[in-house]
Amino acid sequence: MTEKQLNIIVTIWVALFVTGTAIQLYQIRQDKNLKNKNTYQLNSLKQISKLNFPINLLLMSIGILFLGLIAFSMLFKELYIPGIIGLFLILCSIIFGYYSIVAILLHVQYYRLEKNREIIFDTDKKEIIIKFSKKNKIEVITESDISKIEIHQCSGNLRKPTGEYEFIRYITKSGQIHTITSLQTHITNLIGMLKSRNKQYIYKQFNWIE
Repeated sequence: MTEKQLNIIVTIWVALFVTGTAIQLYQIRQDKNLKNKNTYQLNSLKQISKLNFPINLLLMSIGILFLGLIAFSMLFKELYIPGIIGLFLILCSIIFGYYSIVAILLHVQYYRLEKNREIIFDTDKKEIIIKFSKKNKIEVITESDISKIEIHQCSGNLRKPTGEYEFIRYITKSGQIHTITSLQTHITNLIGMLKSRNKQYIYKQFNWIE
């Protein structure tokens, strides 16, 4: 790879990272702009906002792994300090890569649930309306229907990239389960939407939807 090609790759990478970060900041601001009636639908901006960090972290881990392997090879030339640094870089790349891949897999799982859904939160009527565009179906959840609310959040102080993936589960008196994920909006916006005496907080490192 020539120096010119490397500069082009770095320029494109930086441009994508800056664009993704700007979209992410915009989406955070939108999530804070709550009204009495909010309509949420999964779109490209929301997906870019969530995937920006994990994808860039994965690319960084690949770059760090490449540098680490080069530095680690110095051990065979009896250059121990660069070799030890290389080993450290390899370990860091494995950890970064692991978390970024888990975040991407969580995103795929959440996307499969949220695609083709429009969700309307009406704080005045205390109800949530879920519209399925392909099934031509509408489900309404009212506060009086709720028997239990489960809030699945990330444990500890771990945030990005996997801590962004959380969800809330509304269980009705008839036994129906409705799950809404953080791809629609930040999970804290949903906690006070409908109330129930039976509210349970569940903390995990990775919030897979079971």
